[in-house]
Amino acid sequence: MKKIKIMPEYFCSPIWIAKDGVSFENINIDDINLITDNLKEIILKWDMTYQNTFNQEYPPDSMFKNSEEELEFERKGIQILKQLHYEIEKIYKISYFSVKKNKLISFEDILGDNLY
Repeated sequence: MKKIKIMPEYFCSPIWIAKDGVSFENINIDDINLITDNLKEIILKWDMTYQNTFNQEYPPDSMFKNSEEELEFERKGIQILKQLHYEIEKIYKISYFSVKKNKLISFEDILGDNLY
């Protein structure tokens, strides 16, 4: 099964697709024709929230303004993971890289678990 990872990264798309099962390649969200336009909009808005945390003057200080903003970003990331799973689960295995927890989370990890 193909794999997609949702992972925010400065100056690129938050969508990554497995090339060889191990390494991931960044892809434009518009290249995934299987998801709804509504979900694409949600992902792009969520990603813009992350992009806006970039500190141009001193990049190592790039971060959310406070822990509440970071937590809300994570919650939305988990919601995106769920919605992507429901839209393309038959073709892709979906995972999400949690900025807050600094680890990869699969859909199975969140089943019955309240992460936040």
